[in-house]
Amino acid sequence: MKYLVVNLLAFFLLLFPAATIGQSTIVDACDWENVKKDAKKDLKPYQYYAFKITKISFGAADSEKEVEVPLFMDADYRFVFNTMGLPQELTVQVFNKPKGNPQRKMIFEKTSVNDQFIFEPKNEDAKNRVYISYIIPAAKNAGSKGCVLFYSGSKF
Repeated sequence: MKYLVVNLLAFFLLLFPAATIGQSTIVDACDWENVKKDAKKDLKPYQYYAFKITKISFGAADSEKEVEVPLFMDADYRFVFNTMGLPQELTVQVFNKPKGNPQRKMIFEKTSVNDQFIFEPKNEDAKNRVYISYIIPAAKNAGSKGCVLFYSGSKF
């Protein structure tokens, strides 16, 4: 009986730190499950196509993250961006070509924090892919982190 109590005590002492580490990881990574539900509502009447969570770290200097999104040629799209998981604002820019391409054209831009917004690209601007750039300003709070949820829907 004494060994059982000691083993249970050791088990809980090992389990408790693991549970708290897991919990802090979930908080740092945003509450994307609930955010995803809100974003999905804004897709209607479009059919769900894809979603991407981009983790953002705010550093001492300005930075940028670019995400490539493949598209079907003959579809109309609705993009939903949710920045509610961010501690400070950033700028979302959507381009028709990748960085470095001389024919690159910005087709959308919005600065946002704690917001959800919609963008519907024109077919001529979003032929087979778009490039989303997250312009991340220098941190107001050193080392702060968050995430942006990108949700897309299409209709043919």
